[in-house]
Amino acid sequence: MRHFIVKAIIASVLIFVGVGGGVYVGTALSNRATPLGISPEMFTNSSYLKRNEKFPDYKLTEYKSANEVSITTLTKESPTLLFFLSTSCDACYHLATFIRNAVAGNLHDDIQIVLIFDAGDLTDSTYYPDSLIIPNARTFITERRAQILEDGLNVMPSVVGLDKENVIKFIMSGYNRMINADFINRYL
Repeated sequence: MRHFIVKAIIASVLIFVGVGGGVYVGTALSNRATPLGISPEMFTNSSYLKRNEKFPDYKLTEYKSANEVSITTLTKESPTLLFFLSTSCDACYHLATFIRNAVAGNLHDDIQIVLIFDAGDLTDSTYYPDSLIIPNARTFITERRAQILEDGLNVMPSVVGLDKENVIKFIMSGYNRMINADFINRYL
């Protein structure tokens, strides 16, 4: 009986080590497949938009001015990160803080950051919170409610990476701390 118990314990330990080792090796290999640990497919996309398709050509109004510009005009200048934010969204504050403190300073010089708010959010300039400001980002307002019907970008925050041809390179619905400057520089 004693030999049976010893064999059972040894077998249990070997099974535990084998399963644990398999999980460890599998995780290591999956991270090696994507050297940065992330890829565009890993982000949640709750919109109607798809990667490698053109982004709708919205008209935007620059905040605190009457300048109107289209998305296509913006992206012709340089690759663009569109941040769809709301002043009443906690996740938006966390994302803006993270981008400001850990990402923006490490982006390639030609990548521009564009913050887009619903016109209703920013009708009173005193309502625009400093905590959503990202240095060197351009801020625009638009009538988002109508555009949500077209693009389905109704989750706040949402981030869309566009190349110079206005093609979507990645979409992130919600806030995911996995997004970083290396990822953005690689895909834009």
